[in-house]
Amino acid sequence: MMSPEPRAPSPEPRAPSPENRAPSPVTKKLSYREQRELEALPGRIESLEAEQRTLNGKIAEPEFYSGPAAVIKEAVARLEALEKELEEVYARGHALDSRGQ
Repeated sequence: MMSPEPRAPSPEPRAPSPENRAPSPVTKKLSYREQRELEALPGRIESLEAEQRTLNGKIAEPEFYSGPAAVIKEAVARLEALEKELEEVYARGHALDSRGQ
């Protein structure tokens, strides 16, 4: 009867070679255009907020709603558009700022 062959020890786990490693997350720097966009955002936000304040002031006047319906509708629509645009600008600024760090 033959004796069983000795088992070869299992190889120790090795660190993956550089070719087999999972790519590490690379933080991409802002492009020149994106950097300029980020720098311009505070001015854009200020401008949009100033228009929003002016429009809110007009709408708050008691005689505003006694005016033509088309003017009221246009002012309310613009105010809604400003709110949406501000939201988008804030989100874009946050996205650019988090990438640039």
